[in-house]
Amino acid sequence: MSKALRDEISFVQDTFLESADDGEILSLGEALRRLMEDCDEKDSVASLFKKELRALEIQLGIVRPISQKEMDNTYVTRGKKYDFKLNGIFYVFNDWKPLENIT
Repeated sequence: MSKALRDEISFVQDTFLESADDGEILSLGEALRRLMEDCDEKDSVASLFKKELRALEIQLGIVRPISQKEMDNTYVTRGKKYDFKLNGIFYVFNDWKPLENIT
């Protein structure tokens, strides 16, 4: 993880602390989730870390590759059948659980 991303995570946590109740903290995992959820927003600071955040999503298992057969068998009423494409591989959301144990 780059120093710039670590600094942004700390900033997100510090900003949370300013408005939180006493003793309430924002875990590293929750701060990462907030950045990951915002990285597609062009005007978000998180978008500056989009490639790095995508790599973390893949590494942690938050997203998983989706096969062409699986995409062919997926029906959507709007939007895409996948969340993003990286290096020719399509990825779809899997689960946020890998972030639960990151403190």
